[in-house]
Amino acid sequence: MSEVYEYKRMPNRKVTWFAAACIGFLFGYGLLTSDPRILGLVWGLIAVCLLWILMKSPVAGFRLDQETLTLAAWRNPREVPLSQIDHLQVQHWTDQSDVKLVYQDGREEMIPFGDLPDMDTFVEVMMDFGVRLLEPSRMTTR
Repeated sequence: MSEVYEYKRMPNRKVTWFAAACIGFLFGYGLLTSDPRILGLVWGLIAVCLLWILMKSPVAGFRLDQETLTLAAWRNPREVPLSQIDHLQVQHWTDQSDVKLVYQDGREEMIPFGDLPDMDTFVEVMMDFGVRLLEPSRMTTR
């Protein structure tokens, strides 16, 4: 049986709804006022709001299976074999913590917190897949 853990954080749709509401408001305001100076400004702002809606927001997250950890799995995927990972280090245990991935050869790599679930869940999942955590109080320098 192949176990796979995926975490996806979809783009924020509140921004899209806000931009759509702005477009509706500006369109209504433009219909109420027939002043050509104001209408040019209103149509310009509507164009800006439409561009804002159409801008692509990336999906954040990671993918983990029995053999690999895929960082930035839906943007710019990069696979890291679990056998190359020595441990994780978490600094300042909050939901926006810095997580450092330490490789067997001593290299270190930061994992962006935007790609991770809450720290408790992330650490639990990583430990379930055999990656150990070096807690800040137990960290030693190499």
